[in-house]
Amino acid sequence: MSRPTELLRVAIAEDEPLARRALRRMLQEDPAVLLVAEVEDVAALTALLRHPTPVDVLFLDVRMPGGSVFECLPLVRPETLVVFTTAHAEHAAAAFDLDAVDYLRKPFGARRVHEALERVRRRRRITPTRTDADGHLLVRVGVRDVPVRLASVWRFEGADDCVRVVTADRKLLHAVTLQSLEEALAAQGFLRIHRRHLVNSGAIRALVPHDAHRLAVELPNGDRLVASRRGTSVLRAWSQRAAGAAAADHSAGGTRS
Repeated sequence: MSRPTELLRVAIAEDEPLARRALRRMLQEDPAVLLVAEVEDVAALTALLRHPTPVDVLFLDVRMPGGSVFECLPLVRPETLVVFTTAHAEHAAAAFDLDAVDYLRKPFGARRVHEALERVRRRRRITPTRTDADGHLLVRVGVRDVPVRLASVWRFEGADDCVRVVTADRKLLHAVTLQSLEEALAAQGFLRIHRRHLVNSGAIRALVPHDAHRLAVELPNGDRLVASRRGTSVLRAWSQRAAGAAAADHSAGGTRS
């Protein structure tokens, strides 16, 4: 049995009424598209991007009245994919620099719209947990991949369909599951201590009892995260390994002296 096509929540940002109507008609030919919003200027686009419920796909005209569309892009949620639409070819390079899924040059037809939707679906099926050779996690912020040094990450916290990346000086949302991060970073000292928490062992300042069955970890800023019972077992095993490694290092140092 084939897997049903996921429903995509789509918004259109287009100031020309005829172009907006044509794009709406082409999108509605796809039964797995739910058109949830249409905006026609930068002020309305800003309000859309600040709405607490993000869209899956934004078809975005590069030029709209009321300001710069590109200045709005930092407001794009990590889980929202952008398809640029414009008659101005000079914006193509900038669009792809911003990791747009596709770039539709006006005038375009239904075939190109459906190709863009398929690119969106392929992108959404990709697990976005990626690291580079220099020890950075590539975190999706707006329409850019921002490298965050893994050693600087204190913890990851599950937040609905995203993960909150917490460092000493910032918090970022990343469109990835906590499970995929756990699998990708297990060898780099990250411990799953709770259904919602993945902690960098290098950021743990102390283990403290929470109750008769559970431990809590203390982070550099004094925050404490309570582990689940399973997470407590993970922490105890990690603590024993760390103590054993420290004892071995001490013994080796004494032998050398």
